[in-house]
Formats: sequence, structure tokens, C-alpha cells
Amino acid sequence: MKKAPKKILVSLKQASDAGELINLARHVAAPGARITALHVVEVPAATPLGAEDRALDAPAEAVERAVKKLARKHRGVKIAVRLLRARHAGKAIADELKEGKFDLAVMSYHHKRSLAELLLGTTASYLAKHAPCRLLMSVPPRR
Repeated sequence: MKKAPKKILVSLKQASDAGELINLARHVAAPGARITALHVVEVPAATPLGAEDRALDAPAEAVERAVKKLARKHRGVKIAVRLLRARHAGKAIADELKEGKFDLAVMSYHHKRSLAELLLGTTASYLAKHAPCRLLMSVPPRR
């Protein structure tokens, strides 16, 4: 990367990833950079996008709490949180990267695969093909 990124999107699948991924983003960020933490709620095709569903929304609420806590802890860094609902997380993240003109996307890769990922592919593989900016991926060791 020629220069440190000033606008970074951190894609969070789960709240437990927030600390590690936001710290990774902070480590590579330019001074005064803005970090946006994004969680995409993947809504099944049979469910309306706007439907209220406690089971679908609980992980998003946990991500939001975790990011807000980190933002209070790291007052010198501009950290915002954004929650989206979509049918496919990869497409929603790619669209957000394009619309927001982000310099870098930070995300993690999980070795666990859901049925949807086996059929449609992972969010990481989608973004590797469609992201309009560089990707920085944290891959934990296999256990």
C-alpha cells in the first residue's frame, strides 16, 4: 500500500471479533483516519428485509454494543458503527465499500461454514472478487 488508509471499513460478523479487527484497522490507519464498523444481518429470502426478528437482530445489537464500547475506549480515533440488512453480506459490503469510497476493508475469515456459504460461497471469496479497494483479512489458525 503506497500510503496509509484514511477511510477504513471493518466488517464484523460477530461481536467477539470487534476488538481484534478494530485494533488491526487502527494499526494500519493514517493519522486522523475514520473507521466504520459494519455488521450485515443476512435475511433469508422468505423473510421481508424490514421484518422484526429478535433472533436475526440479536447479533447486530451485540456488535453495536461492542463497537460503541471500543469507541469510548479509543477516544482519539473516529469509530462509527453501521448495521445493514441484506440477502447477501458480500454484495452488501461491496456496495458499501463503493458508495463510501473506502480505502481499505478489514475482515476476518471463519473456518466454520454454514449451509448458505457452502451453496453460495463465502463473503470473503465474494469480496476478493468484487471489492473496489484493498482487503486486509485476519485468518485464525485452524484448531
